Amino acid sequence: MNTGPDIVASGYVVMGLISLAMAFVLAFLVRGRRHRVTPACPRCRYCLTGTASTTCPECGHDLSESGVYLHGRNRWPRLIRAIIVIAMALLVLLPYRYVTLSYWDSWATNMFGVPASWAGSVTGNVMLNPDRCRDSQITVIYPDPAQHGFLPATSPGDLYYWNPPEPVRVMMVQADGNRRDYVIESVSSDHQRWEIRRVQPMVGPAGPAFSADPAVAERPEDFYRVIGERIDRDGDTAPGEDPGPRVAATFAQIIIESMLAEDMTFTLSWRPSESGAVAHSSINSAASRSTNRPSTQGPWIMLASWFLFWLIVLLIVIAPGSPTDPWEPALADPGTDSDD
Repeated sequence: MNTGPDIVASGYVVMGLISLAMAFVLAFLVRGRRHRVTPACPRCRYCLTGTASTTCPECGHDLSESGVYLHGRNRWPRLIRAIIVIAMALLVLLPYRYVTLSYWDSWATNMFGVPASWAGSVTGNVMLNPDRCRDSQITVIYPDPAQHGFLPATSPGDLYYWNPPEPVRVMMVQADGNRRDYVIESVSSDHQRWEIRRVQPMVGPAGPAFSADPAVAERPEDFYRVIGERIDRDGDTAPGEDPGPRVAATFAQIIIESMLAEDMTFTLSWRPSESGAVAHSSINSAASRSTNRPSTQGPWIMLASWFLFWLIVLLIVIAPGSPTDPWEPALADPGTDSDD
């Protein structure tokens, strides 16, 4: 009994033999077959060797209008050739689809990408050492739920869907209850340039009016420095004295870089200057990614490639026209002056 791979291999062999036979047929349609006699009348194929008249002695055909066949090949009419090519194209459509569709699906995926969406959210909490930091807690949320544009959930338990990267919210709480919230979001098409600005707290009463005064990180390598410096501006201590802003900057940088890489596997690692300021840290990553393969593109690309190939074949096959070459009196009788 044939196994699955054996059947598939046999199918490829059969299709190869059919393709070879079709190639011979197409070559014949282009070349035609050689005439038995030359020169000849294009109507009755009567041999005109030595004939100087412009009329066929056999059938009376006017050779001055049609010309005399000299060295071409006898081809079938263009309509017949076109019908044969179209029939062959329709015959191989289904086998071509079977053999190449997976390739075109893969090609479409590599060419156009795979639409991906994330569901859920990532929330991280850092408890700070009160002896070293003015802030007691830092919370980082991705994506920022206060921003608009998220797709609605489609199943229970999903908070929302989004396409990365989305804004990150940094929430800082002091021991006396005062809050500072910052939003960090991409402001360039290549997601290399990010902006951090202060916003009203998402939790608790709105604070006093303040200047947003956004800061911009021109590249991912600047995240840590720019975010830390921006948060330092709103602090009550001298810049660099409180390690809390740099802890927040590190946490935000970790999440942003993970989402740019579309990898929600986090490893929290604090710099030596920050490790003593962190009393406890935890992260809850409930995010999951789903992809939708562009299945509608592969079949259309497959069909377009099949159509383009057979269109070229059709043009090549029907390009040769009449088997008759122009009639030249000098060639019919070399000893006769064509001007007489």
